[in-house]
Amino acid sequence: MRILVVSDTHGDLRSLIKAVDAQRKAEIIVHCGDGEEQQRFLKDNYKDKMIVAVRGNCDWNSFFPSKEIFKVCGKTVKLTAGAVLSEVADVPDVELRPSSCFTTYFA
Repeated sequence: MRILVVSDTHGDLRSLIKAVDAQRKAEIIVHCGDGEEQQRFLKDNYKDKMIVAVRGNCDWNSFFPSKEIFKVCGKTVKLTAGAVLSEVADVPDVELRPSSCFTTYFA
């Protein structure tokens, strides 16, 4: 299983497409925030891939969640933008600890 993790694209669609094209074998693309338009582009144009995205501190008025917790090959993966880490108060502290999951991504 190959996972491509990107973050902070801030409107740079060209670089995002370049990264995705360079990692064509990635089955999952994770976007750690600050690029809501690019996140929507991924969801609309890479339907053959699982796209997981959260909002970042520059994604004002975003409908994307501040956190995502999902499973990959039976392992728990947790995703949040580092700047909004404090916003995930509804997730018990133990769930945010890297030791409680396979991997944790935050930008």
